[in-house]
Amino acid sequence: MKYPGYTHIALEVTDGQAVAARVRDMGITITEEVRFEGAYFFFICDPDNNVIEFHQPA
Repeated sequence: MKYPGYTHIALEVTDGQAVAARVRDMGITITEEVRFEGAYFFFICDPDNNVIEFHQPA
């Protein structure tokens, strides 16, 4: 569902797989992973339930 205003923040990374591994090592749940036309991105939620996206461009 889309809401007006802030929905999430996106951070660009150079090695999405390494960042995802580190996130998992920290005990943080990845809520979704997407691979699309060479790009890779994944999402987590912070303690206030805000969505944070990590995006590695193709």
